Amino acid sequence: MKDVHRLDVKSAEQNFLSEIEYDFELAPGVTRSILESVKYHFDPEYFHDNGLSKNRVPIDLVSSDEPAGKPLIKCKLVTVWITLVSKTDLDVLSEYGVAALRKAKMLRYAEEAYDQDALFTHEDLASLLTVSERTIQRDVKEYEAQGIVVPTRGYIKDIGSAVSHKTKAVKLLLQGSQPSEVARRMHHSIRSIERYLQSFERVVYLNEKGLSNAEIRYSVGISERLVEEYMQLYNRFKDKGSPILNEIKSEVKTSFEKKR
Repeated sequence: MKDVHRLDVKSAEQNFLSEIEYDFELAPGVTRSILESVKYHFDPEYFHDNGLSKNRVPIDLVSSDEPAGKPLIKCKLVTVWITLVSKTDLDVLSEYGVAALRKAKMLRYAEEAYDQDALFTHEDLASLLTVSERTIQRDVKEYEAQGIVVPTRGYIKDIGSAVSHKTKAVKLLLQGSQPSEVARRMHHSIRSIERYLQSFERVVYLNEKGLSNAEIRYSVGISERLVEEYMQLYNRFKDKGSPILNEIKSEVKTSFEKKR
């Protein structure tokens, strides 16, 4: 499995970097800065946090507004965009194996749909991942045992709103866990955990600059629901006087000032 990361270069981002590097004879560091600037200023729906939208596909699912018990054939459908292949999938496969990758994809699909006001059923997920519904049910229960909710139609309509695994990961970091420890505990790649923290840092910084949640969502490239979760988490730890949160705020402020 050591050679799987060679596939990382076969991406839309790498194609963009290579093209501007060779066409304009720019240094690799400069081309990367250009890409990051483009991602910052243009539509975050295109530059999704799992990479460019090349690997995203549209899927029709039941709207999250539809009540429980209503026949699916009479329910309103919503078209959502799902990241079939993430650039961190290879990390999970290499580190934890095929079963962990399947569970990571299941969680990603469910949360992406939930962020877009739609909900997967266990049947939907089983079909998309080409496994049995029993396998999906088992995977969902394993996540629940870790305190991680998979926001499916059955769960949301029975219990209520769910907090994303991204918020749970950031909470663990704010409680003092190291990224490697959180990654191992949640069967995620370290790159994913670090990216969640970076998004949280930007949300906190932009909030203190007076931006609205909608403006922050656009700037950071995450859902408004996740912005709200991050802000609730921030306020909870701020009220506790968290030294780790204060350290994060200081670091992100310094980072933004250097960029300016």
